Amino acid sequence: MADSSAPEFPRSTHRLSRSLGELHPQLASAEVDLLRDLAGAVRNNLAQYSPSRGICHGDVSLDNLLVTGDGLALYDFDLAGPGFRAADFTGVATTPYWEDFAAGYRTRLPITADDEAAVPYLVIAARIANLCFHLVDKPRFRGTESRTEGWADRELAALKKAAGQLL
Repeated sequence: MADSSAPEFPRSTHRLSRSLGELHPQLASAEVDLLRDLAGAVRNNLAQYSPSRGICHGDVSLDNLLVTGDGLALYDFDLAGPGFRAADFTGVATTPYWEDFAAGYRTRLPITADDEAAVPYLVIAARIANLCFHLVDKPRFRGTESRTEGWADRELAALKKAAGQLL
């Protein structure tokens, strides 16, 4: 676990306010309203729980996983920082691999009921941050292909689906 060292430039896994502010000019007003409602649900629901806090990887995915002789290892810590540990579950919690991931995780740290209850809301926070990456951050250094490749549209569709389930 990464709790023994903090990154030089800690980055929060929860950037809702920044993301909403920067997304506002990029989206239709109905989409902005939807994101505000979802962000409100995230804040309200996380306030009810006490998810575990610590250093989070910030981008747990198969792209950042290395198979070694000693087992699996995560790398690419550029998004690491302090936050809710359950934020690292967002990439895998909605996949068929969740139970295996959770079992492996539990060999190092517990996953509390509050951690699990927070996951759907942390997924929303991660999707909003990812939408901001594709519509604001990535175009600054690489161009607007996130729009033409459908990345932003897929994130918006997933957020609309989540709104239907959680709001």
